[in-house]
Amino acid sequence: VKTGILKSIHQESKYIILDLTGIEFIDSASFAMLLELNNEINNSGRNFHIANTSIQVNELIQLVQLENVLKVFSFDTIKPDMAA
Repeated sequence: VKTGILKSIHQESKYIILDLTGIEFIDSASFAMLLELNNEINNSGRNFHIANTSIQVNELIQLVQLENVLKVFSFDTIKPDMAA
């Protein structure tokens, strides 16, 4: 997953959006990967967003206090220029 996302950094898109539809649980290794992706993508001048998290994943994000670090949206709230 990480390799595929990092390849998209070289594309023209300003936004990298990871759709977590259907994901009900994220373990510590997955959080570490998300944080690393967040840092690498943001350092490349692009924006990393997570979309469509389940209630359980949202609760985990809050539990580990990453709600101010990771940008989490539903596709309903993503601006049209972000989806392009």
